[in-house]
Parts: sequence; structure tokens; C-alpha cells
Amino acid sequence: MPSIGFTGTRNGMDDHQKEVLTRLLDDFMDGDSVWEFHHGGCIGADLEAHHIADAAGFQTHVHLCDIKSMQGIKEGDRVYQEKPPLERNQIIVKSCEMLIVAPRTNTEEIRSGTWATYRYAVREGIPTLVLWKKRL
Repeated sequence: MPSIGFTGTRNGMDDHQKEVLTRLLDDFMDGDSVWEFHHGGCIGADLEAHHIADAAGFQTHVHLCDIKSMQGIKEGDRVYQEKPPLERNQIIVKSCEMLIVAPRTNTEEIRSGTWATYRYAVREGIPTLVLWKKRL
């Protein structure tokens, strides 16, 4: 089953990022295939992306973080056992054929789980697509 992974900021996506993600996921669903959408279930962008993917018809796969205060959604078509954030993020990358990234900034940050997941995907040879914030 084809699968897309997602990682994003706890601060949530801006309207531009949400619009681009909605269009992308709608385009992927133009066919008979059932697609999986893997994400970390955290507050912010993960929660927003979950709802967008669900509305587009994806099977949602939630890889929970073991930090309770970070959990934004615990429901999906499949919910996985809680794991520490870095381990969970690597599992998401290994579960997908492409990773969509919705960062907080348009500049790569060193101490950011979103950017660390992006870098891991690049090292693993997983295609990535960054949803940049709209510049004013």
C-alpha cells in the first residue's frame, strides 16, 4: 500500500502550508489506490495534517510520542505504541515512501524534531517535500 509520512511543527501550519498539503493529498487520491498517511499524532501540524489526510480519504496511521503533553490525537485507522520522539520519527520515515515536512521556519534549525526527521529521511534516501511557510 503506498504511504506518505508527515512531520511538522508543534506550532501548527500556516494557512499556505495547509492549502498546499490539502491540494497535494487530494492529487495523490486521484486513483483507485488506498494510501496510508503516517504521522506522530502531536499537537499542532500533526493534528492538522491528520484531519486533512482523513478528509482526503487516506488511512491514518498515528505513531504516538511517549510525552503525554505533546499528544494531539490518539485516534486513527491504526494507532501504534508510544515511543520516544526520535525513535518514533525514525519509524515514521521507515514506514513511508515519501516524507512531507511542514517546518516552523523557512530556515533549517539544528534543535528541531521536524528538521531532524527531515535530515534522517534524506540520509535514508526517502524523497522529501518541504511545505515552506508563505513569505510576506
